[in-house]
Amino acid sequence: MNATLDAKEWHDWSDSFIEQVTEQQNPLALAMHIITVGQLNFLLGDLNSAEAAFSKASNLKSTLLGYFSLAEYSFYRALLGLQSISAGPADLSDTADLIHTCGDDLEQWANQNPDNFAHKCKLVSAEQHRVSGDRLTALDFYDCAIATARSNQYLQDEALAN
Repeated sequence: MNATLDAKEWHDWSDSFIEQVTEQQNPLALAMHIITVGQLNFLLGDLNSAEAAFSKASNLKSTLLGYFSLAEYSFYRALLGLQSISAGPADLSDTADLIHTCGDDLEQWANQNPDNFAHKCKLVSAEQHRVSGDRLTALDFYDCAIATARSNQYLQDEALAN
């Protein structure tokens, strides 16, 4: 038995899941799933699909209070915004505000629980410095993000920072 899905099967399953949790009026499951879809698309380099998913998730953020998925939303949303800025000219005032808000949220969580959030905050800072052209400072933040993620066993974020 093959336990993997191809892209079409994944999209079909995801669409079916979204329909099901919408019918069941389960906004928490919907928000968590949409954030996972956004993360997957970001990691696969499909930034347009990631943006679409995170835009949908932004309307459901209030259902995530107290859940780790809210931090993942802020983390990936900030990284996605920074990718948008580095991609080229556009009206980025809303994007800059979003990055600032997400960065502030991550910083607050990192101050309260550095083991779970400091590496995420450092990686967003590294990307901010990279985008602004301050590559030496960015490298320091990348190194710190990698070391902190490694020491707290966030291997996926360590890999992302590399």
